[in-house]
Amino acid sequence: EVQEEKEALLVDLAARTVAEDRADVVILAGAPLAGLAARVADRVPVPLVDGVQAAVKQVEALISLRPRKATAGSYRRPAPKPSLGLPSSLARRISHG
Repeated sequence: EVQEEKEALLVDLAARTVAEDRADVVILAGAPLAGLAARVADRVPVPLVDGVQAAVKQVEALISLRPRKATAGSYRRPAPKPSLGLPSSLARRISHG
């Protein structure tokens, strides 16, 4: 319901951002605003970016590049960790068993 309740306000804020801050683009971020950019694009004088749609497109692009799994750096798989009190299947998963 956020889109219906706040649509006019968001369009006004986007237009003011363009006029006052000279924005070249406006990014509508957050899942509650998904799809709103397409619906109000004709009422804002600069491109609107739908944050959810942009994220999905980035994931699609990454998948199409077929990157290999990292074995070093911050994206590598974390080292195994000991655990207590977890179900055995989850403990095996965490310990890489």
